[in-house]
Amino acid sequence: MAGAQRRSSVLLNAAAMPLLAMNLLFAFQGNNPASACVLLAVLTMIAIVQSFAGWRFTNLTFQMCTFFAFVLKSWYEFKYGGPYYGGFGSDDRVYDKWGVQFYNLDTFDFMEVWSFLPESHNSPGYVYLIGMLHHFAEPLGGYDLMLPRILNMFLLANIGALVFKYLRDRSEVAPLTEYAIAFGLCLFPSMLYQSAHVYRDTIISYLTVLVFYSGCRRGNMLFRSVPIVVAISIMWGLRQLFAALLIGLTPILFLPIRRISNRQLILVGLLMLTYAAIAAQFGAVTDVVDQAVRRAEQYTALNQQRFGAMGSKVFQGNVVQFFPLRILFVFMTPAPKFNYDLVQGFLGVGTVLQFFALPFVVRSLLRDETDGKLKVSYLLIISAVACSTFSSRHMLCVIPFTFLLGIEEFNRSRLKQDFSWYFPYLIGQCIVFTVALMFLLII
Repeated sequence: MAGAQRRSSVLLNAAAMPLLAMNLLFAFQGNNPASACVLLAVLTMIAIVQSFAGWRFTNLTFQMCTFFAFVLKSWYEFKYGGPYYGGFGSDDRVYDKWGVQFYNLDTFDFMEVWSFLPESHNSPGYVYLIGMLHHFAEPLGGYDLMLPRILNMFLLANIGALVFKYLRDRSEVAPLTEYAIAFGLCLFPSMLYQSAHVYRDTIISYLTVLVFYSGCRRGNMLFRSVPIVVAISIMWGLRQLFAALLIGLTPILFLPIRRISNRQLILVGLLMLTYAAIAAQFGAVTDVVDQAVRRAEQYTALNQQRFGAMGSKVFQGNVVQFFPLRILFVFMTPAPKFNYDLVQGFLGVGTVLQFFALPFVVRSLLRDETDGKLKVSYLLIISAVACSTFSSRHMLCVIPFTFLLGIEEFNRSRLKQDFSWYFPYLIGQCIVFTVALMFLLII
């Protein structure tokens, strides 16, 4: 078995070589090709080692995702005349600009980022990372615009690797599941597209999955705690709200339980509310909560504008009263738009796939035998996104857990050779979405 796995890893790495060659050709056309080539080469070597020691698809997935990032950047340059969506006015352009500002300070002191960032800025850690990439590229001829994108794609491949390890720890992973991780998760349109930009969301998604995997895996508690502490510490500089959420989730992940009934799930929810109430008594956490509320209000106002007349109604009402509608709306984000815009069409395909995969997720949530820690993690994260930002970029934290729930139910049905339940679930789902739509039309 070990020999077969090794031969398979060799073949998959060989299949990745043409993609690596094309990625290097793209890199040579960049503004500072040496730094991009060096980072790509270093991460490729790490991915090759990982493909033999862990998930055999790691390097192939990394090269496929990186190739997409190069192609998308070239498309932006062709369509908009610059390497960013819309040209030079997008969020990732701003992060690159802030990274240059920090690099020009000629310091490694993290606190110096506040010398030019506004006090309300909620991601100083990512600005610091971009600045560090500038320092990394300095002896190689300078910073290349692809550096954070290449790093994002490496982390995206490692999200797939962590998902594989989680499934492998629970049972033997079928080859079909490995293909599903590579092509269904890592190449899922939203995951792939958002990771191809200078956004922090891929790193946040990776750290979230790392905390979940480390908490669930077997072994010494101290050994499992180290990556969790490191991940949450990094997360605090990237998005404090998610760091606070992970702090509350970690004790649940360490509980020696696997299965949680639906009644126990409600009890866990009440315990999380108690945690939030107690945490709010401490000044540092109160600041985080206040910041989260302000940020949620800002996103609510923004969502009322960008989702049009129908979608804006979801955000006009009270969060508690409209929570079920917000959850439903999550599964239609980003809203599919099949027009002449290739990017919107690509993302729309992902939303349609997400809709048809939802019955597997719902059925998995309703089963008592589904890993209780997975159910709690999923419900907590998707609720946080639905109640606050609702940005399609922030869905990157939700999708890996959605995938895990869906693939577990798919494997159960495949082993039993029973998919007769699927269409009744799908019809019920369509009825629920239709009723929600009619309600929005009436109010």
